This record gives sequence, structure tokens and C-alpha cells, in this order.
Amino acid sequence: MNISESEEILKSIKNADGIIIRWPKKKEEKRAVLEYLITKFEKGKNILS
Repeated sequence: MNISESEEILKSIKNADGIIIRWPKKKEEKRAVLEYLITKFEKGKNILS
């Protein structure tokens, strides 16, 4: 899946503020959401402590 495909999928899954508004059922849509969420974390930062 390339970036433009992921962006197209995310248009129907997140709102203008970048908030996920529904959890997808299709595997390719789930992958797009997970790849999007990965970008929201800082590498090396422990959020649990």
C-alpha cells in the first residue's frame, strides 16, 4: 500500500482533527490506521512511566 492509498482510506476513518472516528473492518484499512497511529508516538519515549 502506498502513501496516497493510505491517505484515501484515512479520509473516511478520521476527522479533520486527525481523530479516528471508526475502527475499520478490512485488513488494508486497519493497516492504514495502524501506520497512521505509529506516526503519533515519539521514538524512545516511554509513555507508561
